[in-house]
Amino acid sequence: MIRSVCRAFLLALILAPLVAGCGSPASPTVTTTTTTTTTSTSTTAYTTATETYDGSLITGGSNVYTFQATPGLITVTMVTLTPSGLLPAIGLGLGTWDGTTCNLVVSTTAAIVGTQLFATASIASTPPAAFCVRVWDVNGFAAGYVQQYEVTALHYKLAGT
Repeated sequence: MIRSVCRAFLLALILAPLVAGCGSPASPTVTTTTTTTTTSTSTTAYTTATETYDGSLITGGSNVYTFQATPGLITVTMVTLTPSGLLPAIGLGLGTWDGTTCNLVVSTTAAIVGTQLFATASIASTPPAAFCVRVWDVNGFAAGYVQQYEVTALHYKLAGT
């Protein structure tokens, strides 16, 4: 009898893990987290603008022209000089405008037709940043001499302005 009880007990020990593994499997729990991020995008359109400045220089004269530009390349070109030929030295400069002074960033004291100055406006501001073109008599024209010129400034600006 002890033997049969021991056999039954051993059989129960052997079958217990097998029986414990039976039954309905537990359903897995799935947690889903959905994150929606909404971003606002705006598109700013830029266009090129060409400012044209015509003027006259007299002995010791200087003329300043201002314009506003958005970041990007600025190109200033001496388009015409009249009279042409052997001209007295003409200064051409491009700079930033502080409301009072044209602070030249790039310049030449020997501008002729076709002379170009290049600079990059890199500071974004609202309203767009102020720049200037300066044309001046470098060495003092002869008395009564008048130099006519045309200068252009090519730059970027906000479209529609």
